[in-house]
Amino acid sequence: MVPSGISPSAVRSCSEGELVEIAQRHLAVACARLGVDPTTLHVQRAMLLPLGLIGTTDKFVVRYGQTSAGIPVEGALSILLDTHGRLLEVVSTAAPSSELGETEARVDAAAAARGALAEFAVRVGSRGVLTSEPKLRFCRDEAAPERGHSLVWIVHVGSEPSVGGAGPVLRELHFSARNGALERCFDPVMHFDVEGRVGAWITPGILPDDGAHNAIAQTTCSPCAVATCGACPPTACAVPASAPDPNPEIPIALPDLEIVDEFGNVAHSDADGTFHLPGHSPRTVTARFRGRFVTVANSAGADYSLTTTLVHDAGNRVLLGGPAPYVGDQTLTAQANAYWWVTRLRTWLREINPVDLTWEQDAYDKLARVNVAQTVNGCDAQFISPGIAGAGTPPETWFSIGGGICGFYPPAAASCGCCGESNGLCTNKANATVVVHEFGHWLNWLYFDLPTSSAFHEGMADAWAMYVTGQPQLFPYFCTMATCTRSGENCRQYVSYLDQFVGDFHRKGEVLMGSLWQVRSRLVAAHGRAGESVANALFAAWISAYPEFAIHTGIKRRWVLLDDDDANPMTPSPHQAAILSGFESHGL
Repeated sequence: MVPSGISPSAVRSCSEGELVEIAQRHLAVACARLGVDPTTLHVQRAMLLPLGLIGTTDKFVVRYGQTSAGIPVEGALSILLDTHGRLLEVVSTAAPSSELGETEARVDAAAAARGALAEFAVRVGSRGVLTSEPKLRFCRDEAAPERGHSLVWIVHVGSEPSVGGAGPVLRELHFSARNGALERCFDPVMHFDVEGRVGAWITPGILPDDGAHNAIAQTTCSPCAVATCGACPPTACAVPASAPDPNPEIPIALPDLEIVDEFGNVAHSDADGTFHLPGHSPRTVTARFRGRFVTVANSAGADYSLTTTLVHDAGNRVLLGGPAPYVGDQTLTAQANAYWWVTRLRTWLREINPVDLTWEQDAYDKLARVNVAQTVNGCDAQFISPGIAGAGTPPETWFSIGGGICGFYPPAAASCGCCGESNGLCTNKANATVVVHEFGHWLNWLYFDLPTSSAFHEGMADAWAMYVTGQPQLFPYFCTMATCTRSGENCRQYVSYLDQFVGDFHRKGEVLMGSLWQVRSRLVAAHGRAGESVANALFAAWISAYPEFAIHTGIKRRWVLLDDDDANPMTPSPHQAAILSGFESHGL
């Protein structure tokens, strides 16, 4: 490195040609200082570095490569200028003339090739083949730079094609052109680890994994009683699902899934399902629906697991449920759905607020128990908190396998915004809105310390499901005769503070979940996708900031305060109109 002292020059910017000429003048001085023969250097590149884009100034670099008697030299020399032609720095790894005196090889190419093949067989344990002709080059030893440059033969040898599908073994060998001694042998391929991508067959929409809900008899929305709910706005029925499977499984990448190899190495997939294990292929790995943020347990039999062999160092694919066409039954899909939607819930939270560690700081591992028999759990799903299960008992979520009659007597009419009634056959409960709703109860317990059921508890769990799935329909085809069980597009009105503590908590919670959905809906109507981000951010801030436990008219004021941008309560917040109208649409 030759410091510049910042050479003075004209104030005006120079053209590219002028900058190259200025660099050439500095090159002559630098070569004299460094003992480099300037005739061995040639311009490799001359280019503008547009650093003005980041608030500093543009720079110009001229980089010179080096050859001697037609033989490439490992090294280069760079001259860095500003756009006015002022010298900033000279950096050189070029070989001085004293290291380039011998340009004739005393050992020929054939001898170097024979030595490389023999050395490969000893080191790798199998025969190799030349992948290119030996080439002369002046190389330096990075481990011993004081030795300078020496003339070497570079030979590339690879393994013969294998039957097993494993990637080829490659070696680059350096032999002295003076005496034939081996100077270096290394793998030119960058083997960081064994890489793959993992996914599973999941029903991506909000419908349950069940082909029975192919039609319903009702064609109009179940009306809300004006006396208890207010006027029901016109609501079109959901289009009846089509037989035989309205929500077929598709392969989706799984985040944070645990992958274990035969040596006990553990990897967790990233957001797009990619995982890395140390070492080389082949590698035998096992995957099951388990990660750092949720474990899925199958009550209808053994937990699903897949053991397979990764035969390549990169590009491996692991698909739980096997390759297409998918032949798994609903018990396998239920395990995949539960894992996917719980991890999606956690990802949704962290995308909104990356520093919110409430999920990670929970003392209990998240457990989703799926395919629970109807004889045990009914046609239902539930969050079992320590307050219900008993002190010291870890919480769990349970999801019924379905398959029997719904069992609600008398069958309850679906909420306003849905069609039909709770009748017909029970569907598997491990689907989008049911899973997020029940884990919403778990998060209510963490954020609000709410151990038992209430209208607030149920309304918030509904809100979690709507915000995470991005739509208002809850528990579609919970039973096969209802398009959904509840909807954010409902007309339930706030009566009084005390009213929420009597009657069906699920129905009374519709005031809160409807209000929260209407806030989101109005923000999206006004601002598009940006409005969705605003609603999510305010929701996440509210659950972290306030120790709520009941539905009350002050919630809207808290949302407005979180939306404040000038610390002046006398001026409206940026999104105040949408917030107030959303809550007031349900009487809050």
